[in-house]
Amino acid sequence: MWWTVAFLSLSVWLLSGMTVGNADNPHGCQVWSPTEVKCAHTDLNEVPLDLPATILRLDLQDSRLKELRRHSFDALKRLQYLDLSWTRFEYVENGTFDSLTNLRTLNLSRNGLGDAQWFNITSSLPSLQTLVLSDNRLQQLNRWTFGDLHNLTFLDTSSNAIIVGECAFCGQQRLQRLDMTDNEISTLPSRLFHPQSELVLLDLSNNRLRDDVLAKEELWSGLARLRTLDVSLNYFSIPKFAQSFKNLTSLNTIYMSSNEIQQFLFQNIVPLLNAPIHDFILRYNPISIFEEGILLQLRHLRTLDLGKTTIPSSQLQKILPELQNTKIQKLRFETGPGNFAIDNTTFGRLPGLQKLRVHSSDVRVLKANLLIHSKNLTELVLGSNNISTIDEYAFAGLESLDILYLRSNNIQTLPDNVFNPLQALTYLDLSSNNLNTISPRLFKGLLHLHRLSLSSNGIVQIDKATFVGLNSLIRLDLSFNLFTTARNVVAPSVKSIDLSRNALTVLQRNDFQGLTNLVSLSVVGNSMKTIEPRTFQALGKLEELDLSLNGIATVTSRMFEGLENVTNLDLSLNDVTEIEPYGFYGLRRLRELVIRSTLRTIQSVQATLRICGRQPPLLLAVCVPQRMFSLSAAGFRSSGTSKDGSSGDGGREPTNGNNKGSGGGDKNGGDKKGQLCCPKCGDPCTHVETFVSSTRFVKCEKCHHFFVVLSEMDSKKSLKEQTAERQGKTKKPPPAPKKVWPWS
Repeated sequence: MWWTVAFLSLSVWLLSGMTVGNADNPHGCQVWSPTEVKCAHTDLNEVPLDLPATILRLDLQDSRLKELRRHSFDALKRLQYLDLSWTRFEYVENGTFDSLTNLRTLNLSRNGLGDAQWFNITSSLPSLQTLVLSDNRLQQLNRWTFGDLHNLTFLDTSSNAIIVGECAFCGQQRLQRLDMTDNEISTLPSRLFHPQSELVLLDLSNNRLRDDVLAKEELWSGLARLRTLDVSLNYFSIPKFAQSFKNLTSLNTIYMSSNEIQQFLFQNIVPLLNAPIHDFILRYNPISIFEEGILLQLRHLRTLDLGKTTIPSSQLQKILPELQNTKIQKLRFETGPGNFAIDNTTFGRLPGLQKLRVHSSDVRVLKANLLIHSKNLTELVLGSNNISTIDEYAFAGLESLDILYLRSNNIQTLPDNVFNPLQALTYLDLSSNNLNTISPRLFKGLLHLHRLSLSSNGIVQIDKATFVGLNSLIRLDLSFNLFTTARNVVAPSVKSIDLSRNALTVLQRNDFQGLTNLVSLSVVGNSMKTIEPRTFQALGKLEELDLSLNGIATVTSRMFEGLENVTNLDLSLNDVTEIEPYGFYGLRRLRELVIRSTLRTIQSVQATLRICGRQPPLLLAVCVPQRMFSLSAAGFRSSGTSKDGSSGDGGREPTNGNNKGSGGGDKNGGDKKGQLCCPKCGDPCTHVETFVSSTRFVKCEKCHHFFVVLSEMDSKKSLKEQTAERQGKTKKPPPAPKKVWPWS
């Protein structure tokens, strides 16, 4: 294997409070009290017989119960809540739950229950209000399935494969919420609910229902209290609502997204006009005809979602002004073929509009006073259009706008004052346009701006004054542009900046002088080969630095000086072949260092791991060829010069080969033969043998410095390899890996 990932953790983790199963919590249970027992995720193969008779809640989910017997719950007459989900029991004895006369909530989801087992469960649960049967193997629902459960208010039968029979819920007059999603139901009987049903929410999504279901008069006649109807993910094409929908005077939310609706005709919608419809969700439908007059009659409408539909632009131009007669607050739409022009007459007067999304449409121009009458608008999304021109007064009157999203358009220039009216704006996205230059006055009025994205624009340079005065700006995205230097980016308040995928080849001192409050910096993928010493000296608050996917070959001495608060440093996917002494000098709080490269030579490993005299807990992730380090023996002199001529304790000259891992020196400079010494302070490490059998880390008792001690064998190998390198001899590369045939 070419690459080995080694995680060297020098931290101590204290784990406490993880006791499992004791005198207070028998059977490995998490909770065992007079009123509640929780034995979830255990290996229990039967219901404990010593359960307190006073408990109100019992949780046995994800246990290994194979069967439920009559005596399992005999003593639990006060029990109100029982969770048996994920238990996968195979047998339920008839009358098992007879004693649970006070049970209100029962969860039997994900058990593989079939119809035969179910009839052994519901024989006597008179107080049951909530029943969850999702993800089982139920196939038939008829008048006897829930016949004795007259107090049910919530029923979940989702993710089964049921066929709904006549009058399946006729006995559940108090049922308020019914979930039958994901059952492959193709039709519903005309008589299904109690004539005076109290049903409030009906979820029939992700089935195979067709237009005939909505047209059944008797089916809907008794649902006078229904508020939410979800028939998304079915097969409706030209929906026609039965006349009995006129009785649904409480219906306020209809979900019909992801169907096959092609035509929305006025005459088919008339029965809905008596209902106070607030939310109408029609996204992801291939609508080709949306007749005029429908929106005009939905006077209570607050949310209309026509996203991902194909309504022709010409039709939208006619129906959108009808929204003036509604109480619309949230509007989303996408147009079909044809240019869609937006001006101050497109929507009319919509004073209550708060969120507007026009996505993936052929909008090309934003004219003046576009939404002058929508002063309460807080979110405007105009992404993935063809906008190329924006009038200077396009956003006039939008003093409350908080989010403006102009991503993925064709904007090349912007008027200097175009954003001046947006006094409350906190998020501005101009990414994926063609803004080659940015006017230094463009953002001057955005005093509350928190996030700004200018990525993927081809910007070459930026004026120093561009972000000056934006004292609330925290996150700045300049990725995927053509910046060759970061020196002109002056944004004192910014805490996170992304300069990934630009044209930075060199980082120099003072490049980041204008980013003094920076906490996170990403310079990924810039083909950067050189970073001058002390480049990051101004970034004293920086905590995360990502330099991955560049061309850095050498971690030079004092490259990271000044980064005292950095905890995460990523140098992966570079061409690092050498780390000079004091390469990581100054990184006092480093916790994670990631290097993935063809690293072969490190001048001295203690210089690699030295963090300016103080070694914190450090996680070093190095992905390199099989032998991680090629270096000299573990003993080093306490003074002298390094091989490259530099002085200091990092990269000290190794002792001669005769010492074989011993070395160091006393305080007077004399050698103590046969004695291993700390390469930092020179103190003898008396607790370590001179000759070690395996390479390992050693901690100095005096200064608490960590360094590596090589075994005699590794020392010989290391010296031999370095000698071969000096003489120009190199190892032959290993052979190419053979093809491994797939398992057949």
